Amino acid sequence: MADKKNNVGKNQKKTAPKKMTNKNGVQNGQNRQNVSNSRPSSANKQGRPVNVGARMNIREQTPAKRRTAKETKRINPDSPEIKRTAKRAQGYRIKKKKKRISPVVLANVILFSLVFIIFSSITAVIFYANLVKTDAPPFERLSVKVGPSNKIDNTASVRVNPEQYFRDGVMYINMTTVFEEFDFTITGDTKEIRFITDIKSGENVRFVKGTPFAEINGNTVRLKYNVIEEDGQIYVPAQFFEEYVDGIELLLDEEKSTLSVIRQTTKDVSGVYQEKEITFKLKNSKMTSSLLEDSLTEEEKAKTYFVGISDGDNDLEN
Repeated sequence: MADKKNNVGKNQKKTAPKKMTNKNGVQNGQNRQNVSNSRPSSANKQGRPVNVGARMNIREQTPAKRRTAKETKRINPDSPEIKRTAKRAQGYRIKKKKKRISPVVLANVILFSLVFIIFSSITAVIFYANLVKTDAPPFERLSVKVGPSNKIDNTASVRVNPEQYFRDGVMYINMTTVFEEFDFTITGDTKEIRFITDIKSGENVRFVKGTPFAEINGNTVRLKYNVIEEDGQIYVPAQFFEEYVDGIELLLDEEKSTLSVIRQTTKDVSGVYQEKEITFKLKNSKMTSSLLEDSLTEEEKAKTYFVGISDGDNDLEN
């Protein structure tokens, strides 16, 4: 059995195909590869191979050549690594251009805008309120009395709204109440109103509503404040009574919060109180028409004072 096995082994070794070797002892398969590699490859003047990717003979792969191949591969512009690096950089620049605003920054901007708008609105409201602000009346309650001086103490007072008699720190008088109490005659329309104190004397005053203008016995004056119509009542600044009216007195009792519009009275020889005539300090300035001396009666001449006319030179001499 041993001989058979040995013979079989020998026979297998004999039948195995022999590998052809060249003179240098290199196998034929390797020779075929080396044939293709041993073909004259293109090289530069320095002896460095251009086609770095081609397979080289193992004997040709010296350390110097391998370093040269690495350096050539590293600086080759067609290298895949270099192309990938360029694409990566280009992609980064595109993302940088599309960079969005941070949500935190956007929230801060919106919050600042809201706070600014709120504070600006509050400041504008306060500023406007100061412009239109009116002084509060000096009294929380106010009572008014209208009557003659000899009866004013016993005259019942009427509770009124202080804001109607005190406007922006200015005291007003209800002219409608005065004319009703003192028997004035009233005429007018929606734009103006006239009060006549006495038909016989013709004393009158005309007010233009909503303006400071008044006409007293034909004389136009300008008050410091407007005449106001409110709820069918005419309110006149107290300045009018203090500067232009005779026969009416205004008295303000701050302790009792009472305003008295008093018609002045006098006591005659018999002890009876007589009301004074209500007149205005400004009189009609219109001149009466001239009368001929011959047209006057003897009685009228006796009551008339004649002024002599002299030469201007004589007046200077005298």
